[in-house]
Amino acid sequence: MSSISHRQNAHSDIPHSIHELLPMLINLEEGMKTTQEWDVRDDRTPAVLAKCREGLPLLRPDHPALPLALFYIAEALSRRFEALGEIADIDDSITYFGEIFTIPFLLHNGSLDDEVLPFTALSVSLLGHALMLRYAHSKNSEDVDAAIENYRMTLTLSSPDGATRQMPLAKLSKALTLRFNNGGRKEDVDEAIQWQREAVSLSQKELDDGDTYGSLVESLSQLGNLLGLRYVKFSLIADLEEAVESHETALALLPDSDKRRPRYLRGLAMFLRLTFEAKGQIKDLNGAIDRVREVIACLSSGNAPLDKGETHGSLVDSLHQLGNLLLLRNVKFGLVADLEQATESYGKALILLPDNDERRPRYLRDLAMSLHSTFEAEGQIKDLNGAIDRVREANACLSSGNVPLDESEILGSLAQNSNSLGDLLKLRYTNSGMIVDLEQATESYGKALVLLPDDDERRPRYLMDLAMSLHLTFEAEGRIEDLNGAIDRVREAIACLSSGNVPFDEGEILGSLAQDSNSLGDLLKLRHTNCGMIADLEEATESYRMALALLPANSKSWFGYLWDLVMSLQATFEVKGRIEDLSGAIDRVREALAYLSYGNDPPDERETRLALGHLGRLLNRRFRWTGEMADIEEAIQCQYRAMELDATKRHSALGSLSSHLHDLYLRTGDRNDFERALGFSREALELCPVDDSSSRLEITRHMAAYLAGSDRAEDWEEALKIRLATLKKPSPFAENSSPSPPTTGLLCATSPCLFSHAKNVEEGIVLLRKSLAIIPAGHPEKLRALGALSMATLWQCELGGYQEEALELCREFVAAHRQFDPDNTSYCAAVGQLAKACWFKGDYEEAAIRYDQAANMRYAIPHARFTVTKMWARQARHAGHSSSLRAHTKALELLDQCLTSTPTIDLQHQFLTENASALASNAAACAIEKESLEIAVQVLEQGRALLWSRMRGYRHSIEQLQESNPDLAEEFKGVCQQLEHITVSSEPILPEMAPIPVSTTPYTAQVLDFDAKVTKNRQLSDDYERIISEIRQIDGFSSFLQATPFSTLQTAASEGPVILVNVNEHRSDAIIFTSNRYTASRPSP
Repeated sequence: MSSISHRQNAHSDIPHSIHELLPMLINLEEGMKTTQEWDVRDDRTPAVLAKCREGLPLLRPDHPALPLALFYIAEALSRRFEALGEIADIDDSITYFGEIFTIPFLLHNGSLDDEVLPFTALSVSLLGHALMLRYAHSKNSEDVDAAIENYRMTLTLSSPDGATRQMPLAKLSKALTLRFNNGGRKEDVDEAIQWQREAVSLSQKELDDGDTYGSLVESLSQLGNLLGLRYVKFSLIADLEEAVESHETALALLPDSDKRRPRYLRGLAMFLRLTFEAKGQIKDLNGAIDRVREVIACLSSGNAPLDKGETHGSLVDSLHQLGNLLLLRNVKFGLVADLEQATESYGKALILLPDNDERRPRYLRDLAMSLHSTFEAEGQIKDLNGAIDRVREANACLSSGNVPLDESEILGSLAQNSNSLGDLLKLRYTNSGMIVDLEQATESYGKALVLLPDDDERRPRYLMDLAMSLHLTFEAEGRIEDLNGAIDRVREAIACLSSGNVPFDEGEILGSLAQDSNSLGDLLKLRHTNCGMIADLEEATESYRMALALLPANSKSWFGYLWDLVMSLQATFEVKGRIEDLSGAIDRVREALAYLSYGNDPPDERETRLALGHLGRLLNRRFRWTGEMADIEEAIQCQYRAMELDATKRHSALGSLSSHLHDLYLRTGDRNDFERALGFSREALELCPVDDSSSRLEITRHMAAYLAGSDRAEDWEEALKIRLATLKKPSPFAENSSPSPPTTGLLCATSPCLFSHAKNVEEGIVLLRKSLAIIPAGHPEKLRALGALSMATLWQCELGGYQEEALELCREFVAAHRQFDPDNTSYCAAVGQLAKACWFKGDYEEAAIRYDQAANMRYAIPHARFTVTKMWARQARHAGHSSSLRAHTKALELLDQCLTSTPTIDLQHQFLTENASALASNAAACAIEKESLEIAVQVLEQGRALLWSRMRGYRHSIEQLQESNPDLAEEFKGVCQQLEHITVSSEPILPEMAPIPVSTTPYTAQVLDFDAKVTKNRQLSDDYERIISEIRQIDGFSSFLQATPFSTLQTAASEGPVILVNVNEHRSDAIIFTSNRYTASRPSP
């Protein structure tokens, strides 16, 4: 016993003999019998303990009193440790208990004597208890292992049917449960359940022997708890069912007034809830709710013999538990009454809870969740306001320092609450539109992230919440820094998931990465729409690809993500003009159709119809680009298949089919295709619902466009009738039967042939005046109506002579553009109309100034500028005006630019044949008249080059650039074709532009559409100028899209004179020049 530290004390009466020691041991035993706990106010017992420890060496190892002395001292030290917590006491207690089992005379022939078995069993049990006490203080798992072995030994030493067996069974079961909770070994919980079943059996035997229900009830309850614990860990439904049965049996045996009844009822409610979650049967959830109501009734009645503090605490917990169960039943079955009762129950729990209780923040958050659910169910803003107030109160409670939680718990709860507050504020913003809520939501999400550790599993989700809030802020206020912030937060979330620092399994990480990558694509595409950076669109496409690659093929999100990729590829094609992007979009739509036909889900006819229609339009787009007949044939088949799927939407497919056939007609010139296109449009109009005014207008507009583009007079007349009939339809701006302003621009597009009669012009002018009078100021349709009216008055001038009204309307039309955009293609046409009106008046100088302004308008497309400049050249030549040469040379320059943006060889050939030769010849004649022979040579060579640019052996400059710098050539062609497309497109919104919200009014929608196109046009025009500048820096391309300088052309005469002959309706000339002599011109006979 030398390892034991004997304590000295201040008393001098230390025992000096065994006779003095034994009475002291008896006094120590009597003192411990008086109370089960150490009395810290009693000085006598500690003094006796000290004396006994000092006198213990007086007892020889074979003294019969030594085992009891060690036992009393060890037990006393154990009790004092429980009271004072001094680790030396429990260490010594364990040592003293251990010494008992080393005494030789306790053993008989190597085994314990039957007479000392009860004492030994008790000592072993108390040693196990002391080890568990030390574990609770020091958390050394070896103490638990040793305690379990001692409890097992106790049971070995105990009689199988003995009454003393019940206590060590309970302690062993408890120790095994603790070890299971720490280590998760199934063997431990299995053994604990085994021993607890024995405890139940022993309790039933005691009951048969006339004992009370006390031990049986407690054993049944503990068995139920252990079975429930094993179910939670290993999901064996039989364990859960037996756990419920054990608790129900225990409650049936328990008197109504027993203080344990509320606790057992709550335990049964918990297991019934688990049963509901496992089986989904409402009876189990109802049973759980009824049991908790029974707890509340029991506690409120005062029948349960609990002190006031216990009753109060149990009542609070039970009210909160009832709220949780009612909320769960609402989530599963949608009973609003459950929500109301849950909110009431949470509120009562909070009233009973002290302000500084550690549960208060959590209960406030649960009440907020219940109020949130009530708002979602009933839509009353007071509930949402209440939810927001409760979360704020929870945060204030956590921040006050009054709640007894450690710092990490407080920070974690603050982060969770701040994020929840952000969700609620964002929800209130979407319902009320108060921007301050959105700003506070963003701030709250930011605070949540600051409070979270970098490796917290919630971090990626909180980053995405902040990103979406910033996105909404951008949508509301239009500040690009908010959109940039949203993009940065999504990138951070992706980096966080990819780093491996977040404790998720691989499936969760891949799913979150896919979702976040797709969201990043959405935001990048939005930024491209607003800022025009092609890099954003390219990265968006890659993000969509990444999202798809990360998703399993059977994911419900796969189809939506694939469609996002389709739209991004299509937008990239519209911006960059690369055919591979359009082909990629087509391939992805094919994948979507394959998914819809053979995927895990049953085929969705609506989605299939929409996908077929979109595939047809994309194939038609590629046909326009490449002229590949297989594409237009497949596009037509797609629309036929779409019609078969949904008869109610047949008119939509017929409209697309009509468009495809008209494009085929433009390619082949086959009148049969034209007639079929027109026939499908007529059928689509018949089938289109009467109340679908927008679709009917679109079909009618296409019919009129087809007819107006025909080469037959009867088609023109029908187009005019259709358009005039459309113009007479009621306006959305007024209840009177006035023309519909969205159709006023139809007259602008009508061939002048339709207005060959003054009567038609006069009727059109009357209708346009009515339209103009009812359209609100500032509406884009006002501009179109004014343009159509000014155009009609110009036609009237051509038929009957100049009228002052035409000039006034043209000036008004030009002025009206300033409130929209002063440098777009429409403005170019308006200035051209004003120049024409000035020419009709005879004011040639102002006309020339206006024509020159339109011809050099930077943001207008080349085709628009060429049309105006060609009119200028014709009028100036006819009048012999001094600006004639300037007009012709500018027209030739623009002609070269127009060639670049004309997509197919056939169309280029047609365009050149109609424009190049006459322009070059007229320009040369003007130059010769002015004795500018060098310019005459330049324009003749420019015209020759353009005319022969598609002949074998000669390559246009863009083809030469294709070999020198293919990337720059492709970019230039793409921008040219987009500029053309954005101006002539009849689509209300182009693919690369942001969609207009469904809730937007028609008036606002048209303003947004107009502004979007103006912005896009300006971006593309800037790109056009930049690319031309870059091309001209390349060696050999300094005069790209310009006339070749005469000094360069003169080198062709290095081996002999060059003779150019210009045959023109006004004059014919021969020009002769050599490499070193000035040019000369002689009139031809």
